[in-house]
Amino acid sequence: MVYKCHKCGKENEIVNQCGCDPNNMPTQPAIEKTREERMEIAKTIIGQLGGNRFSAMTGAKNFIADGEGLSFRIPGTYTKNHINVIRIFLAWDDTYSMMFENIRGAKRKIISKFEGIYNDQLQKFFTAETVLDTHL
Repeated sequence: MVYKCHKCGKENEIVNQCGCDPNNMPTQPAIEKTREERMEIAKTIIGQLGGNRFSAMTGAKNFIADGEGLSFRIPGTYTKNHINVIRIFLAWDDTYSMMFENIRGAKRKIISKFEGIYNDQLQKFFTAETVLDTHL
């Protein structure tokens, strides 16, 4: 299947492969996953971040399995650039995309985005962006 970009007109194999939409990460076409599949992806990401120790060390809360990944909040007062929302998505090639955001009221500011992250690098990227340790 081919997707035509609404901005540049380029034909892409995956949605936003050309990168014209800076607020949207390149994603595989939306294939509806069951609730159990979404929960399994989210649980796997939490486990790769450190599980319950991760939650205790960072104050992470409000975990949401959204589509192909996980979103959660952290206390922004302790983080670099006041990051308070992290979104982690599983990409079609079994790597992860991470988005670090600051949300205050109705204002949403994307602080940084990373793509092509392997599972053993999730903790390193999290710590580098937030300065919060994920384990002792």
